[in-house]
Amino acid sequence: MKDLNAEACILSAMMLGEKSISRAISLIQTEDFYLARHQKLFKIILDMYKKGESIDIVTLAAKGMKTLFINDISDIVLSDANMESHCKIVRDHSVRRKLRIIGDSLVKIKESDNPTEIIGNIQSGLFKALDSKAKAFYTAEESVIATLEYLSNTKTNQQVVRTGITELDRLVFMRRGELTVIGGISSSGKSALAHQIAFYNSIYYNRKVGIINIEMKKEPLMMREKSFISQVPLSKLIRSWELTNTEREKIIEAGDKMSDKPFAIDDNGKQTSVTIKAKLQEMKHNLGGLDLVIIDYLQLIRGSNKLSKRELVSQNVEDLKEIAKDLDTHIIAISSMKRKHDSVKDHKPTLHDFKESGDIEYTADICIGLWLDYKHEDVERGMATYRILKQRNGVTGERQFTFIPDTVHFTD
Repeated sequence: MKDLNAEACILSAMMLGEKSISRAISLIQTEDFYLARHQKLFKIILDMYKKGESIDIVTLAAKGMKTLFINDISDIVLSDANMESHCKIVRDHSVRRKLRIIGDSLVKIKESDNPTEIIGNIQSGLFKALDSKAKAFYTAEESVIATLEYLSNTKTNQQVVRTGITELDRLVFMRRGELTVIGGISSSGKSALAHQIAFYNSIYYNRKVGIINIEMKKEPLMMREKSFISQVPLSKLIRSWELTNTEREKIIEAGDKMSDKPFAIDDNGKQTSVTIKAKLQEMKHNLGGLDLVIIDYLQLIRGSNKLSKRELVSQNVEDLKEIAKDLDTHIIAISSMKRKHDSVKDHKPTLHDFKESGDIEYTADICIGLWLDYKHEDVERGMATYRILKQRNGVTGERQFTFIPDTVHFTD
């Protein structure tokens, strides 16, 4: 499962100039080469190209490559006319090797004490093997051009996740490749807020949304969505015999709105960061993209028994941040917070209140703490306070909004 001649042709063509190098690195990666010295030469050329250094037999020899080997490589081709064909050959062999490793892993499942973990690694490896668009790095010039295109795009605001709450949208900017953590004590509305954001983006912006729901089965979650869209009280959906004809019509209309939306839910109660990534890769493939992900919730993600609860949460937060970057999506993870003693005057959340906080406050791009006032004078509408405890690229602060318990949603 290799073609050393095709590998050598690629490296030889790359020594012809910057244009050839640029073509090669857009089609292939270091790990796609089979021979170790071919990998080493490709990496050296790539590093020198990135630094703007001159690339020839002498400069490559100065980087530790043997002169005889470089001479042999440089004489193989005189043009890069067949670069695409050679890269495809090498890339195809690389995929076959990765698939063989995956096949070997399948054999181990029967003997493993943790088959779920192996299956997650297999899924992740399979999508990685089939992903031919990965790019090794971006030059300063490419980054500047991409930034200018982003700023000049009239639809830039559509690349930011919207919450449907005007003031929160004005203050918080949830972008692709970033991680937001929404925290609160039990029954504070943190899951309701995160799921509302998911529903809002799916229904009103047609964005591709994935939900990993470790705590709740998908049926009650979909009932929440129908209640949110139809504005029929959730309690009546649960006790369907109390519904009026008008309410039934609203629920049917809500179902019609939901039916064709790019929306996926996984309610498997046993998840690790590895299985989560595999599930999200599958969702991205099936939906044709992935704009927003909800993880409900952080402290339920499993991991190694050798780690303490704090270490496990820290590891999982770091993994979720990497997943957001790798899949080019925005992840909202829900987190528990410590309940303060009644003697504490200020019950509003702080960064230190995240349970097993570990690296939550350091790794997440945005941290939001939620606090619900149950003593509001209007029993049908509660006042909720959200604190933007951290925002890497924006402001922090505190605002209030309204919680509607009947339909389990927040509004201005």
